[in-house]
Amino acid sequence: MRIQIREEAGIRRATPEIPEWWATIPEGEKMLLHAIARLLRSAKRSQLQEVARAAAKWERGIGCFVKVRLMWEKRKAENRKQKSELGWQPMGGGCRRET
Repeated sequence: MRIQIREEAGIRRATPEIPEWWATIPEGEKMLLHAIARLLRSAKRSQLQEVARAAAKWERGIGCFVKVRLMWEKRKAENRKQKSELGWQPMGGGCRRET
């Protein structure tokens, strides 16, 4: 994660730069992912040691999955956009671009 240095009113602050793959997702989806993260964080504080251990394990796994999935979706969207700008059509079946 990159750290961005900002200066406001003469005060220098280091703030983490928000990744583009996170900044571009819809607010509703962000709210859902934040709620899942809060649920897992609270489960990590469970008095039942087995629940706390499982929550810690799943927090890491789900966090990694979400990050990879969002990055992959962004890349797929960029590829679709690039292909549509070039007039690309899939082979076989489908409509063909007229020349």
